[in-house]
Amino acid sequence: MNNNDLTIALSIRKILAFLACNVLAGQVYAVTASGVSTQVPINGSGFELPDLGAQDFQYTPDDGEWTYTGGAGVSGNGSPFTNCNPAAPQGEQVLFLQQTGRVQKEVDIPQDGVYRINFRGAQRGCINTPQGQSVRVSVAGKTWGTIKPAGQAYQLLHSAVVWISKGRYTLQLQGMNSDGDNTAFIDDVQLERLPLWSDAETWMEGTPPEFGSEVVIPAGATVVMDNANASSVIRVSGILTTPLNRDFSLNANEVHILSGGLLELGRADAPYLGKGTVTLQGDNPAADSKLIHSRSGGRIELHGSPQKSWTQLGVTGVIGDNTITLKEAVNWKAGDRIVIASTDFDMNHAEEFTIIKVSSDQRTLTLNEQMSYRHYGELQQYSDNGQSWTLDERAEVGLLSRNLTIQGDEDSERLAYGGNIMVMNGAVGHVSNVELTRMGQRKKLGRYPFHWHLAGNASGQYIRNSSIHHTYNRAITIHGTDNALVADNVLYDNPGHAVFMEDGNETGNTIVRNLGLVTRKPPAQFALLPSDTTNGRLRNASGPATFWITHPHNIVRNNHAAGSDGSGFWFAFHQNPNSPVLEPGLNPNVLNLPAGAIDNNTAHSSFHGWLLGMAPMPGDISQSPNLNNDYMPTQEPVVNGLTVYKNYLGMYSRVGGNGLKSTYNNLIVADNYEGEASTWVTDYNRVLWVGASGNYESVAGLGLSASSGAQGLVAGHILYDGPVRIWNSHFTGFEREKFTLFDQWGANIKYSGHSLHNTTVSPDSYQVRYRNDYVGPVWFNAAIYDVDGAFTGQPMTAITQDHPILVDGYSQRIQAGLSGMESQRRFAYVEVRPSDEIWLPPPALVSSRRQESTFFRSDGARVTETRKEIEGVSLLPMVDGAYRYSYIFHDLIPSITRFDYHSMSDDEYVTLELPGVPANASVYLGTAAGQYGYAGNLIPLGSLGSVAALRAFDGNAWAYANGSMHIRFKAPAGADFRNPGTLGSLFVCLNPQCVPGANRPLPPNIYALNKQGPGSRMSFLELLRSKGFASTSEQNSVLSSVNDSWQFDLSDWNNDGYMDVAGFKKQNTGTGTTELHVMDGKSGLQRFIFQSGTALGYISPNDDMVLKDYNGDGKPDIWAVLHNQTGSNRTEIHVMDGNDPQRFLLHDATALGLRPNTGDEFLVSDFDRDGRPDLWYIQKRGASNTTEVHILGGAGGYDSFVLHAATGLHVTSEDWSFRAADYNRDGVPDLVGFKRTGVASTEIHVLNGADNFQTFLVHTATELPKGSRDNVYLLSDR
Repeated sequence: MNNNDLTIALSIRKILAFLACNVLAGQVYAVTASGVSTQVPINGSGFELPDLGAQDFQYTPDDGEWTYTGGAGVSGNGSPFTNCNPAAPQGEQVLFLQQTGRVQKEVDIPQDGVYRINFRGAQRGCINTPQGQSVRVSVAGKTWGTIKPAGQAYQLLHSAVVWISKGRYTLQLQGMNSDGDNTAFIDDVQLERLPLWSDAETWMEGTPPEFGSEVVIPAGATVVMDNANASSVIRVSGILTTPLNRDFSLNANEVHILSGGLLELGRADAPYLGKGTVTLQGDNPAADSKLIHSRSGGRIELHGSPQKSWTQLGVTGVIGDNTITLKEAVNWKAGDRIVIASTDFDMNHAEEFTIIKVSSDQRTLTLNEQMSYRHYGELQQYSDNGQSWTLDERAEVGLLSRNLTIQGDEDSERLAYGGNIMVMNGAVGHVSNVELTRMGQRKKLGRYPFHWHLAGNASGQYIRNSSIHHTYNRAITIHGTDNALVADNVLYDNPGHAVFMEDGNETGNTIVRNLGLVTRKPPAQFALLPSDTTNGRLRNASGPATFWITHPHNIVRNNHAAGSDGSGFWFAFHQNPNSPVLEPGLNPNVLNLPAGAIDNNTAHSSFHGWLLGMAPMPGDISQSPNLNNDYMPTQEPVVNGLTVYKNYLGMYSRVGGNGLKSTYNNLIVADNYEGEASTWVTDYNRVLWVGASGNYESVAGLGLSASSGAQGLVAGHILYDGPVRIWNSHFTGFEREKFTLFDQWGANIKYSGHSLHNTTVSPDSYQVRYRNDYVGPVWFNAAIYDVDGAFTGQPMTAITQDHPILVDGYSQRIQAGLSGMESQRRFAYVEVRPSDEIWLPPPALVSSRRQESTFFRSDGARVTETRKEIEGVSLLPMVDGAYRYSYIFHDLIPSITRFDYHSMSDDEYVTLELPGVPANASVYLGTAAGQYGYAGNLIPLGSLGSVAALRAFDGNAWAYANGSMHIRFKAPAGADFRNPGTLGSLFVCLNPQCVPGANRPLPPNIYALNKQGPGSRMSFLELLRSKGFASTSEQNSVLSSVNDSWQFDLSDWNNDGYMDVAGFKKQNTGTGTTELHVMDGKSGLQRFIFQSGTALGYISPNDDMVLKDYNGDGKPDIWAVLHNQTGSNRTEIHVMDGNDPQRFLLHDATALGLRPNTGDEFLVSDFDRDGRPDLWYIQKRGASNTTEVHILGGAGGYDSFVLHAATGLHVTSEDWSFRAADYNRDGVPDLVGFKRTGVASTEIHVLNGADNFQTFLVHTATELPKGSRDNVYLLSDR
């Protein structure tokens, strides 16, 4: 370009700058780069050989300018080399570099400055392989970049930018591809001196930019940053760069890389070697600033000096030491900042240091401070039964500082408002060996430290070997982007999901060898997604995740998650329904996991180490994780080489609710609070469980474990739904107190077919203790079988919990004082699915689902299934008639009851009695489908007439006797108890063909309260009328033990269909009034649903209180019957409004005088069926020498009696208590008497209301022992 051309170009650009300043930018001070540089001539730049003929070529010619070596030479236009390429850009000939051919010559640098090498280059046409040829450019033996021409058409190409002193140097161009016949053509080689940011002549305005200005770098212009550079906004359509070997800084609010623009701070093959800092400034989170954004056609190249990104300790770091030894040599240096990961349960025990000295072997580092925590650094070897494992709990050590830093300004911390880098669709981003800190903008969607934003196919793009630490919104986000690479990074101290796949339609991305640690849970008000703050103490998943992966078609391998408030890895496959690139019909949760896709990862020091499943449901715009959502591909997912240690829960895999199994090979589970659990059928192969390794620390101070609610209980394998089959594995290190090989979780499905195969345990570790906090069957109904005897020494030994329903004379305790038992019995698993369950839309866990029921064994063992927030009822009967079992509904017989049979082998059978089922019910064999339905046809089963015949029958059938239905199921041929799935289902239906209909109410059961129950609580049980008043298991209530100032009644307080227990405290209350405390029947009396003072002051403990709807509004009202001392000298009734206990509905002096006799009782029930509650006075020692009943009519204002009756019951004492209830369902309330001191037990005697209590309906003993006044008996009269 001559001087006239330069003058014209400069004038045009000044005009454009003026327009940009005054027309486009308003009042902003705009500065535009001139694009003027200096070309330094190079002799022989065109490779013209006068003696070379047309259409000819020559290897290693002697042209007097260049020295040619190997496959280097010169070719004319149209030769066998160039006949598929355009003509030479300059002259008639070009240089060719074939394979590793090279040329070199001496060049003169006329003055100190910043230079680059330019040339026109092309790939050889017709011949080259797709790999093509690359050309390395070096000066004085130092690489200025390796350049690969893009195609067979010639393009202007540039080396990197280097500061170099005046002098003579050797310039060398060399081919880099030794394979095949790959050749590059080069012509018009130029040495260019570039303009500096600080030079006035660089800018059309004649003044370097300052902060507050807007900089425009137009296409064709290159600006080189030097020293301190500043601008508010930079728009790059040309090139913004810096010398590889000089320090620089840039302060800016916004850097926009526009189409054709390039931000180049080093190259992958010619990294930046100085000390460079880009600081993104701004203090208004509402503004869109503090950014580096590359738009379509723009390119970001950020490449710092290559250093080892992270490694591990080789020796344990000791508290108080300031030296560490690494497992390998590193190229770190004094002054570098590092972080050492925690190797205990607390991720915050990660520590940051500055290196002050590096040993000669580059493995031992001297640190600026002493370590405050121990950091484990040893490999541990385990072997048994021909298997061996290496446990690696060595602390990771990550490099934080880099020579090239992109950061938010110092004020970023105040508002958690840092910088962000975004690569958009059509743009390109390559980042390596860079430090990103004070980046990300709190709760701003899309403003992450590094972010591919809807970039589409990002093949070849990457961020690698970099550190992203102390951020404000995640670390690396892949959004609407495929085929990107995230490798060898250190991600430290990041809030929210650190590696974040945003929409679930991202595929082909490779996330490998990254270290993520200290992933923090953001405060709820700053979280972008519910999964960022999922509470792991409530269920089996927690957020955030260090690695949040939303589509299975990505590679996630060899990563370490070394500490998260939530999870290390969470594979939550789903598509964001809010995605701007939504793929209709896409559900990642049913797509298959490619082989090896998520292998060889490590997770430690997190709440949950590894989670697979529990993704948000399709279409859920909130993207809330559904913790019941299984990953359901069509092919078996296989995970290899996973290690989890020092987590509250090491691993939870929720795969295969569709019946598909998952497999974990070479899994290591060590030093966790709870080891691992899997939902549905899972195979474990070559797994090592270590309770406490050489890296042991006490768990006593950890509080509650992830799901058990148990303090300090360390469990290896959790028995969950299953079945889980364990092969060729080993357990060790469980010999400490409060350690257990097995424990189990809640939820319902508990296959009894969990199994061990060729699996061993270290002798001292064979201890099994189950948590005792939970009495529901879901917490103990499970068994795991030692199939071949390698574990217990006896084949087909079941390991169970010590619960009466699971043990008998064939059981023995594994270790004294512990609850683990061995049994030689075979257990089936039967799941009951009744139609009266409450099925609610997601989220499912919103209320209790069903009535209570009791599972009863013929030797008296029993368990009561309380109302749970989960599906079905879990039963584990012993097979083949070992005992007779009854399953007893408490409240009603459902219209349809389905019994699903699992965990049985061929020819095994189970017989169940169903009390209260009517004789005209129908029994069918069918295939389970849905909640309680069936698929296909129902096969009617015949009655065998007698229970004896049924027990002798070899097949499926039923019989009816003494008010009970008896059903029998036999496992089909080929059944194996270790396999999943339903073997068959029996349907017991009130209507033919199981047509849905009304449920059949059962007579009300009796609540028996013990005011002084075990554990300083009031306890309770029920007496089941359908099973001859058999008692349920005793349970504690939410109420503490009480004294005689309390009285109780039974009523449906909140109208939810469940009977609630109300306690009236008459004296010594906190409110100074008589108080009402209502316990929720739906929760099994485990919570209060109402507690209040009333309008009534203290009353005598001998006065009576009841609940009954007085005003007909459907709400039970609060009645006080005062009969000991009143102002009227009459028995008085005072009724308070159940909707407002501070308001009286009634004050009434009745026709009955005072009755200070403490043994008499008052009841309220509508005896005359006029719709008004009547007042019953039960006189235990009547003048007639009987127990007498005197009833005051409610319709008459309790001023007259509707009945005086001497009953058929003799006089009674305080050992008796009474309730009014329609016992025989004839519409008339009966009088139910409870005798606490019967002949040998508590007895029940019922007087018939229809004949004014002259005859008895029932005389019966119960299973309850003789009681005391601490025992209260309640019966509903509804």
